[in-house]
Amino acid sequence: MSLFDRLRPDWKHSDADVRADAVRQLSPQSKETLSEIASTDDEPKVRQLAIKKLEEPELLRQVAEAQSDDSLRRLAEERATHLLAEAAADADEAKAREALGEIRSAEGLAKVALSEALPAIRNEAVGRLDDGAALLEVIRHTQDSEVAQAAVARLGDGEHLLAVAKEHEHGEVAVAALERLDAPAQLAEVAEHGAVKAVRQRAEERLDALPAEQDPRRSAEAPPAAEAEAAPEQAAAPEADEA
Repeated sequence: MSLFDRLRPDWKHSDADVRADAVRQLSPQSKETLSEIASTDDEPKVRQLAIKKLEEPELLRQVAEAQSDDSLRRLAEERATHLLAEAAADADEAKAREALGEIRSAEGLAKVALSEALPAIRNEAVGRLDDGAALLEVIRHTQDSEVAQAAVARLGDGEHLLAVAKEHEHGEVAVAALERLDAPAQLAEVAEHGAVKAVRQRAEERLDALPAEQDPRRSAEAPPAAEAEAAPEQAAAPEADEA
């Protein structure tokens, strides 16, 4: 051990393994030290240990900005989001709303929407979501019909709406998605493959209201135009003379 190593704390030791052990011994309350280690240590594994110990989102975001390693930047950002999402589930609405306001990512907002947060906070999280995949995740996994329908109202992708209308087992949610579909082919698909009978029936009603030429079911039943034109001609053709 060098003289310098004897004079400085173990988290500044020249040996990365000694520094890593020192970080493991640090309390989360040593936030300034952990933040410095997470931002400046030469060894990625030591920085990673420090990031996992930090419990303040603001510090974690500062650490993320200081990272040259993309994986560690993501780790710090994801940990900050996780802690904010937990705080957004606080029973104190003011504290929860403050934490929610700090969440930047669609994943974090979706996590709050699916959490045990207050209903107003869950709905506010959905109201800030504009990512189709995250909204679909909320719709598929929430047990709160109001949250699911609010998420359906924000979906802008027709394929996502079609998936909800066909697959969702809660009738109100599936119908909310169905009512936002306009393409006759999509209505026909729900009418044939919808998971809920009432939704299939509603899709049938909407198809019945269409002009005949727009209804995919009727066009599928009609004979091809070439065959329809050929049929009268064949019927009127004289029989060949017998030899």
